[in-house]
Amino acid sequence: MKKHITLILILLIFSNCAPKQEKIERIIEDGVEVVLNHLEPYKIKGEPIALTLEEEFTIDTERDDLALKGLTEITTFDVDSEGNIYFLNQFSPEIFIFKFNQHGEYVMSFGQKGQGPGELQFPVTFAVNSRDEIWITDQRPTKLVIFNKNGGLVEEKVIGFNAPVIIPLSNEKLLVTLAEYGPEANYTSLVLYSPDFDRIKELSRRETGPLRKGTKFEGIVRFGIKAITSKNIYLGDTRKDYEIWVYDLEGNLERKIRKEHEPVPITEKYKKQNLERFKGDPESQKRMYFPKFLPPFQFGFADEKGHLFVMTYEKGENPKEYKYDIFNADGIFISRTSLGNVGKPWVFEVPLDAMCKKELLYCVRQKESGYIELVVYKMKWE
Repeated sequence: MKKHITLILILLIFSNCAPKQEKIERIIEDGVEVVLNHLEPYKIKGEPIALTLEEEFTIDTERDDLALKGLTEITTFDVDSEGNIYFLNQFSPEIFIFKFNQHGEYVMSFGQKGQGPGELQFPVTFAVNSRDEIWITDQRPTKLVIFNKNGGLVEEKVIGFNAPVIIPLSNEKLLVTLAEYGPEANYTSLVLYSPDFDRIKELSRRETGPLRKGTKFEGIVRFGIKAITSKNIYLGDTRKDYEIWVYDLEGNLERKIRKEHEPVPITEKYKKQNLERFKGDPESQKRMYFPKFLPPFQFGFADEKGHLFVMTYEKGENPKEYKYDIFNADGIFISRTSLGNVGKPWVFEVPLDAMCKKELLYCVRQKESGYIELVVYKMKWE
């Protein structure tokens, strides 16, 4: 009997001395789980929280050899299952798509400018699907052009509505951005479609409203989160404060992620830069107003393990870097990091593309010279 009592006492002592996992705060709203996160990350037993980035290589548009091939800008990019990298240069005079291998070596270019089959006029966005096909949305007219990984034309479809972004999902469905402008309606929305472009479900809508003469309008430029993995769609609208909605690929809302944040005040420098967008239009400058604080976040992406990286407006560790909040697959705030995926396509810095594939982080950033480069990092969690 004494041995049993001794054993129980030893177990109780070890239990009290062991580090305790914090209780994660969750609530249910309208049948949906909401994960409540605070200013400091949660401490979760066994959860790697320290992210180290080791630079593997860069692809620099300042290189003369790439400029001669036509890659002078990076509008966006994507990566296939083999690690090949595809760039879209929307402003190229002849060829729009540039392919590099997994080591950053140039392979080929395709997507000729023109009006014939497989030719492009004004490509806006593109994405690589689960079969390593390159899907390009062209806006003159609105059509979808699909190439294989060797640049061969697979299919071309004219789209009968204004769809500036078409993203293929791993379940063959499509996530489509719709834009409607007119006297009665003025909005953009994200809608789930079937492979044959049958409308399934609207996931979000942002009403903007017509800018009538004399109407005041907000001077800040709002971005947002649209991150996609093989399992989920993450949507974040800065008009809903710090809240990200997590959908499955069928369009069902699985979870909401909320987080407390330190508001970042709007500076006089920021106001001046935004007013510069309307240089020569003093009437619009008079009608522009600014809130007291910047939005809680500005951009986001996710990796294949379900980590969500949310770019805030808090200054990062180095110049031209911003702090990222990192959430795990359950929507729990676990860590922070600092990245410099920013550039100046306008009169002020905006987020540039970043993404993760197979333990690699791909990050577009602007150099001091003004040229754009892609930096590829190896990700290590500890």
